Amino acid sequence: MEEEIVRELFGRHDGAIEGMLEESPAVAAKREKLNVSIKLLSESKNVLANIMDRITTNIYFLLLVSNIDVRAAL
Repeated sequence: MEEEIVRELFGRHDGAIEGMLEESPAVAAKREKLNVSIKLLSESKNVLANIMDRITTNIYFLLLVSNIDVRAAL
């Protein structure tokens, strides 16, 4: 009985095991969609960081122009 199980597991199956290990089209599509989402989120993070830097710079500039003590304003 054990020999039969071993033969079944390790015998030639015409690529059946390799076929089970291959990524299905549905999984591949989901993986690609996730990769696109990750890239978009990363780009969005950079854009938001730039916007926040501009806002901070503009506020600081306005405080300086209006002769307001920056430390007191914060």
